[in-house]
Amino acid sequence: MYRGILRTHLSLPFLAIIALLISILSPVSHAVVPSLVTCINLQSGTERISHTGKCRFMQEAQANWHKNQTDSAIASGAGAKVIVICSNKESSPVSYQVIRKKCAKHQVTTIFSRSSALPFKPVIAQAVAYGYDSSQISLAQNPETNPDAPIAFYTIISSKGNTQRVYSWNDLSLLITGLQALTTYTFTVSATTADGTSPISAASLPVTTPAYVPPTPTPTTAPLAAPAFTLSSSSETKTVNNAITGYTITSSGGTIASYAISPAAPAGLTFSTSTGLLSGTPTTIASATSYTITATNASGATTRTFILTVVALVYTVGDTGPGGGKIFYVATTPFACGPTRAVTCTYLEAAPPALGLSGFDSATAFSTDRSWAQLTPVNYRSTTVGSSGSSETATATAIGWGYFNTRAIVSQGNTDTSTSAAALADSYTVTVSGVLFDDWYLPSKDELNQMCKWSKGQAWISDATVCTGGAINTGSGASGFAAYYYWSSSEGFGFSAWAQNFQTSGGNQFASGKNNTYYIRPIRAF
Repeated sequence: MYRGILRTHLSLPFLAIIALLISILSPVSHAVVPSLVTCINLQSGTERISHTGKCRFMQEAQANWHKNQTDSAIASGAGAKVIVICSNKESSPVSYQVIRKKCAKHQVTTIFSRSSALPFKPVIAQAVAYGYDSSQISLAQNPETNPDAPIAFYTIISSKGNTQRVYSWNDLSLLITGLQALTTYTFTVSATTADGTSPISAASLPVTTPAYVPPTPTPTTAPLAAPAFTLSSSSETKTVNNAITGYTITSSGGTIASYAISPAAPAGLTFSTSTGLLSGTPTTIASATSYTITATNASGATTRTFILTVVALVYTVGDTGPGGGKIFYVATTPFACGPTRAVTCTYLEAAPPALGLSGFDSATAFSTDRSWAQLTPVNYRSTTVGSSGSSETATATAIGWGYFNTRAIVSQGNTDTSTSAAALADSYTVTVSGVLFDDWYLPSKDELNQMCKWSKGQAWISDATVCTGGAINTGSGASGFAAYYYWSSSEGFGFSAWAQNFQTSGGNQFASGKNNTYYIRPIRAF
């Protein structure tokens, strides 16, 4: 009778058992491993012996068998299951059998047993929405009752008919998917092992899934092209001390992140790293210089070459100079100039009239506030400049020496603009087109003579030609001169300095006492 049951129950599913027995039972000693794992197919219900001690996850339920375990070793309250493994006594076994009772007398018998009990009914501790189409269910405890038959899977059933297996042997947090948004559900759970399925749990509290929120699409950005650009001109010639407009840039490639220039922009000009343009006013004459303009972005860089030449502006008498005054002298040969006469100049520029400073063509005649020099800290009205604390003198009379004389006078204590003609001229500054001009000074004797000739419209013959009589403010661009005397920066002797008569009948130059008060007109050389 048992053989018929064995053939019906253990046909193909136990072919694997025979293979395992070949590997674990010695033909001589017939030794058997102390424990055994069988796997029950969750679809067909067939059972096999595991070669690895593990079953196929999500396909089989596991059962743990123990060698020679008696009924007394079975957990309290649990049932018991027993299997018998039979093998021939011959040294070369020819057959193995697994039966539910006992083996034949001529066979070796090995008994395996295990406990058997259904899982507890699961208890749902909490159910919450997990996104718009899922819910997470937490169990209060593991419903497993039999360590020989661990949980194979849970079955979750929703109140709307959704059923889902969850393979979560070691986790009490279960997830059911495939739900509908904005829908209220309750859930029940059962647990399945090799011994069977538990009772179904009580329903969870209601859970409502949220609305579906479509994901924000990720914008597709085309690859950034490398920069490409052209300049409106490849070379330009600009005039010193005149604001430039410069080239323009046309970009034809990828967006340009920044620009660079090499070498650095010339004096007075500013290079914009955001636009790549030059702006400002060049302040220094420069020969043709090649500049490399580089445009850069994340994909690369490209360059263009620009050649800039800065030349001197050609002025004529009567033109407006860089400092906003009027050109009154143009040298046939450049002359040494500047505070130390270290540079060369071609032009003399007279400051505009009526500058708002008392003493500029508007002081009261013979007033005591515009003498040639002041009384303190050294009385230079009776002392030669350079005789106290410095060797620099102010006796030079030639064109190009006025700035040197003025600085010598001022640096030796004549700094009071209310009493010193040189200090007043030196104090004048003006900003034109963003450029500060602070190099004004009291003209030397010969520079004052050139200004006198210009104010009277006297044609230039030579530098040595002396100014003569004539109406003032008749020269090209001349204005604001008073028919009175003007100071030069050239000292004569301890008590005197050179002045010039700008009156209609005058024009002559003379040595005047330093205590006299005359008009002044600042000039600059460039």
